[in-house]
Amino acid sequence: MNRLRLNPTVRCFLRALAIVAAFTPVLAHAQASSQSQSQAVAPGYIIVLGRSFDRNKIIAYSAALPPIYAETGGRYIGQGRPGVGVTCLYGLCEGRSAIVAFWPDQKGIEAFWWGEAYRKAIRLRDGAGVFTVVGVRGTVGAVPYAWPGSLLIATASSATEPAAATTWLDAASKAGARLLAPFSNASLLALEGDPLYSRVAMLSFETRERRDQFAVSDETKMFIKSAPPLSLVSMIAIDAPAPPTPALSTPAVVK
Repeated sequence: MNRLRLNPTVRCFLRALAIVAAFTPVLAHAQASSQSQSQAVAPGYIIVLGRSFDRNKIIAYSAALPPIYAETGGRYIGQGRPGVGVTCLYGLCEGRSAIVAFWPDQKGIEAFWWGEAYRKAIRLRDGAGVFTVVGVRGTVGAVPYAWPGSLLIATASSATEPAAATTWLDAASKAGARLLAPFSNASLLALEGDPLYSRVAMLSFETRERRDQFAVSDETKMFIKSAPPLSLVSMIAIDAPAPPTPALSTPAVVK
């Protein structure tokens, strides 16, 4: 049987076409994987530490916030004042109250903070206290434990992540904690005040008891002991709101 003789240019074209056909499924899979990763949504958090001087102003301000949180998809996951929901374990957090809010999408931080409703509400606390507020880009796929989950937050000023910090976070994971935010200066957004730190690690524990056990563990003690080279600024334990708080709840008054 005589074989069909093809022009060399045609043969090259057919070979190229065969190669493209062979790699099309691989390319399609890679493209789908890339699109899936690009669509992954990172949660967002706002952390507030502060002292207030005017209780009446803070009460009025706090009462105005719940609907604003609700409109932007946020909710409180931690709040309290010294001795009642907040424990300063180390550093610059003595005497400070705290509020931590969560959004499933980090875009909620800016929608809340720079939104017209909050810009109006924040005037209610003018001259009422001193506050440090930061936004934090959370870990994709990590969400806080539901009630009665509690938080352990460490702040640091170092620009790099020392091995001791990694060891501590690994130990927390083994103790059942969820890493809501890693030590990363790229994940923090200063919103108000001078935070004196550029990195935040935030851990969520299933219960306050589990958090408190880890807070006094040898791993945590060793991590705190290494504070000078690590430039650890603070470590603070914050309880979940009680009772379980929907989006329309009122946060604790910051004192």
